[in-house]
Amino acid sequence: MISVLIFCHKKKEADILHKLCGYCTGMMGAEMQVCDIYGASMRKQTERTAEHGHSWDILIFEISSEEDLSELKRLRNIFPEAELLIIASPRISPERYLVPSLHPIMLLMQPVNRQRALEAIRQVLTYHYRRREREMYTHRLFVRIGEERRYFHYTQILYLEAREKKLILHSGQEELSFYGSLREMEKVLPEYFVRCHRSYIVNFMHISRLDLSQDLLYIDERFVIPISKKYKNNVNILPEDRVKITEKERITGRKK
Repeated sequence: MISVLIFCHKKKEADILHKLCGYCTGMMGAEMQVCDIYGASMRKQTERTAEHGHSWDILIFEISSEEDLSELKRLRNIFPEAELLIIASPRISPERYLVPSLHPIMLLMQPVNRQRALEAIRQVLTYHYRRREREMYTHRLFVRIGEERRYFHYTQILYLEAREKKLILHSGQEELSFYGSLREMEKVLPEYFVRCHRSYIVNFMHISRLDLSQDLLYIDERFVIPISKKYKNNVNILPEDRVKITEKERITGRKK
C-alpha cells in the first residue's frame, strides 16, 4: 500500500492528479491510498492524520503563494521522509523552495499538462519503490537456518541471546536459533544494539525499563535481561528518553 497526499487549490486539478496517481500505481501492480486536499482545509486535514499516526509516502503540493510555502514547510516537518513533488507557480522564485529543508525530488512548473504530470508522478513512484527496496536490504539482518534464509528488519529484533554455542534471535513473535557469535553480531548490527551481558545483545529501541540497582533491563515489559558488570557502561550511555529510571536509580546509577 502506497499513500499519497495531494494539495491543490482547485478540486478539478486535485481530481486529475488523483487519477494519474491511480493509473501509475495500477501499472506497477500496487495498491494506493490517496487524500485530496484543496482550498483552506490543509492544516486541519494534516493535523488530523498526524494525530492518528498516519504517515504519507508521497506529497504532491501546489505552491502559488508565500502562504502555501509556509504550509509546505510545516507539512515537511510532520512528514520528513515522504517523497515530495512540487507544482510551482512562476511567481514564486525557485530559490524559495529548492532548498535542503524541503528536498523535493521532482518539480513541475505551472501550467501543467497531463502528460508532464503523468511522467513526473511515474518518476516519483519509481524513486520511492527503489528507495524502499534498498532500505529493506540495508536495514535487515540476514540469517541462515539450515537450508532456509531469513531476513529480519532491525526494528523487529528485540534481542539476541548466546546459548549452547548458538545464537537465539528473539523477535517477540518467534525464537530462531542459528550458528554465530555475539562478537560477529556486534560488527554488523546498528549502533542502537547494545551488548549488556556476555550472553545478550539488546535493541535499546525496545528497552522499556532499566533497573540499575538490580542490574536488570526490561524489553517491552515482557522480557527481563541481566546486565553484567563488564558491560554496564554500555547500558549507562543509553539516551534517557529511551529508558525509564526511578529517582533512586538516578542517584545510585552511574549516569553520564
